[in-house]
Amino acid sequence: MTLRPDIDGTMYNYFSSQGTVNSDGYSNPIVDALFEETRVVPDGPARVQLYRQLQHQLVDDAPWTFLAFENLMVGMDRRIHGVPGIPDTMMRFRAAWMQP
Repeated sequence: MTLRPDIDGTMYNYFSSQGTVNSDGYSNPIVDALFEETRVVPDGPARVQLYRQLQHQLVDDAPWTFLAFENLMVGMDRRIHGVPGIPDTMMRFRAAWMQP
């Protein structure tokens, strides 16, 4: 559901009742409770399980219907190094360098 490295960066904003881009007004107390729990549980199997529950609830509720999913492709010159391949469409050039 998200291209960001941490799933919370996108999912909370769209599907939490308090989300900043929840323009559809989707609201489910179970989903909100799961989001609050995921924000205090450290990374690991317990957090993964909470997000699985969250995703199953979202699929059951079907607040959105996904018609397509974009296949993101990025091309880069072979001389460019140090740009991480994180598929969230944000370019990170802090550690980038070019081989002469």
